[in-house]
Amino acid sequence: MARCQSCNKFAGYDDSHEPEVDDLEVDVVGEEILGAICVALISECCGDVMKEYSFDVNHNISSEIAAFCKKNKLADNAELEGELSLEAEMTSRTQNKDRHGKPIKTFRYMKTFYGFSVSGTMTLRAEKGKKSFEEEVEITFDDDVQASNFEELY
Repeated sequence: MARCQSCNKFAGYDDSHEPEVDDLEVDVVGEEILGAICVALISECCGDVMKEYSFDVNHNISSEIAAFCKKNKLADNAELEGELSLEAEMTSRTQNKDRHGKPIKTFRYMKTFYGFSVSGTMTLRAEKGKKSFEEEVEITFDDDVQASNFEELY
């Protein structure tokens, strides 16, 4: 919990908004999804951004590409094209057990993690001679970080 910049109150976080997705793109040659996602914690009272954290996304998609090539009997060095259609949502979780598995009884000692979850489809296209292949592949990945690691903005 931090102080709101506008009203100087100790305010809770409003985690009902969506994270900002900055330029997620697919690199079929490098077999990865690259980009950045910014998660901001907004005050419940005034709606000001109190803390934020920027995640660098580097998600490996080599297994999806290998399965597409194997299914369509394409060579490993075949020319592929990829297109993304992804949606991101904010996630939060509270660690309520200690390292030994015992429940933490006081909320003060629980750790809160905020992050993102991305899900969607990736369309892969390839051509072999006069044939063209196209397939939609489901993509999901997520990440989170402890709230104390967020950058405070004031």
